Amino acid sequence: MQRSEAGQIIRERAARSEQIVLVPHAMVRMRERSIDFLDVQRCLRHGKAIRGPYVPSDSITDEPRYDVEAIVDGDWLRVVVELPDERSDIVVVTVIVLQ
Repeated sequence: MQRSEAGQIIRERAARSEQIVLVPHAMVRMRERSIDFLDVQRCLRHGKAIRGPYVPSDSITDEPRYDVEAIVDGDWLRVVVELPDERSDIVVVTVIVLQ
């Protein structure tokens, strides 16, 4: 799937909060970086997919990943997601605050 198509799918899926799934690593990073679920959802709904698809060599799922970036409440966020083919969810892998 091309990055632009993935970006559109991410925005559509992020419109429904129940379709956003946070893995434990993402929740830890969110707490460390004082980012809440609404910030993540806003980034996914209004951000741009700036990288992807890629599969890191240490991936457990082998699902393609996309990096989505947006400015949310004055913070420049990057949310790394996977879009599983067999489900209609967005799996949030990690959340990063950029400088």
